[in-house]
Amino acid sequence: MLVSAPRVDIARAWGALVPLQPVAWRDDGLVCCPRAADGDASGHLARCPLPVRVLDRVPAWPPAPCAWIAGRYHRTPAHAPAPGGVHELVVVPGEGFGTAPHATTGLVLRTLDALPPAPAWDLGCGAGLLTQGWAARGLPVDAADIDAAAVHQARASADAAGCGDLVTWHRAPVEAIAPDVTGRVVLVNLPPVAHAAVAPHVRGRPLALVASGMRARDVAVVRAHYAHLGLRPVRMLAAGAWRCLVLTPREA
Repeated sequence: MLVSAPRVDIARAWGALVPLQPVAWRDDGLVCCPRAADGDASGHLARCPLPVRVLDRVPAWPPAPCAWIAGRYHRTPAHAPAPGGVHELVVVPGEGFGTAPHATTGLVLRTLDALPPAPAWDLGCGAGLLTQGWAARGLPVDAADIDAAAVHQARASADAAGCGDLVTWHRAPVEAIAPDVTGRVVLVNLPPVAHAAVAPHVRGRPLALVASGMRARDVAVVRAHYAHLGLRPVRMLAAGAWRCLVLTPREA
C-alpha cells in the first residue's frame, strides 16, 4: 500500500505509520507493508490519518517488523529510514540478544535524554540498542558483552545507523575489563543474577547509573549490588512488572 501525502505530512504522522511497516520512500508518498506487522495491522490501518491506496505490486517483506519504542523508531535496514527529526534504532539481522523492543530496554531508553551528556558504558550491550540510543546523542560510549555474536551484530547495527564511530567495542566479561566509570554514565540492562555478577567489577564514581531488567521484588537487591559506588536512587520507572532504577551520587 502507499500512504499518499507530502513528506512533511508523513513526518508529522510518523508514529501512527510505523505499525504499517514503512519500507520505501517514493516521490508520491511512503510504501508500507502492513502484512509484515507483528499481529493484525487492520486497526492501525483504519486509524491512519493520511490517504492510502493499494499498490499493484506487493513490496518485499522486511526480515522482522519495525516498532515504535520509547519515542524511537526501531527498524531493520529493509525498512524506510525515518524522516528528519525522528530518532531511530537500526538492527541488522543477527543472533545477538535483545534485538526486539523489550519493555526493559524501553525503560532505559526513556531515561537517556535526562542523563548527563557525558561518555557512557553499556555493560551487557546485547544487540546494542542502548548503545545506539546513547551514540545518537552525539556522545561516545563503550559497549561490552561476553557474546561474540552480540558484539558483531551490535557493531553492524551501529554502523548501519551511522553512529558506529562513536562506539568502542569490548568482547569480554566485565571482570576482565574492570571498567572505571568515573565521570561516566553507566547503562546496565541485565537480569538480577547478571547484575550480581557485573556490579562488583565496576569501580569509580559514575555521574549516573541506570539499572534495568528486574521486577519490583528485585529492586532492593539490585540497588545493593551497586552500593560501593556511593549512589542513591532518584527515579524509578515501571512497565508492567518490570522496573528500571536511576541512581546518582549521594551528594548530587
